[in-house]
Amino acid sequence: MAGFFLYSAGYIGLKFIQNPSLAYVVVTLSHMGGAMVWVFSSTLLQLMTDDKFRGRVFAAELSFCTIVLAITAYLAGVLIDRGVDVRTIALATGALTAMSGVVWAWLGVRNGQRVET
Repeated sequence: MAGFFLYSAGYIGLKFIQNPSLAYVVVTLSHMGGAMVWVFSSTLLQLMTDDKFRGRVFAAELSFCTIVLAITAYLAGVLIDRGVDVRTIALATGALTAMSGVVWAWLGVRNGQRVET
């Protein structure tokens, strides 16, 4: 769960950072959080998937991730072309990621499970 909030905090912070060097550091830390989420989600998939389906499940996960990244990059580009400030898009990205973390935590608590990512 910490990964969601590290990622989120980095992108929300970009809205307010003026120093490019600090922005690079924040984006790096933010993406470390994103990497944590991906590693933990992949590990959970390994634990929950039968061996005979594991390859297909990971292919589907990677395909879904690639499609979502392409769609979000396209949408961000369209919004920037229409005059939306890059900092506003960064703030929205951070807010959406924070909401994902809250939902992840809520589902884990609701199901009585301890959620680690």
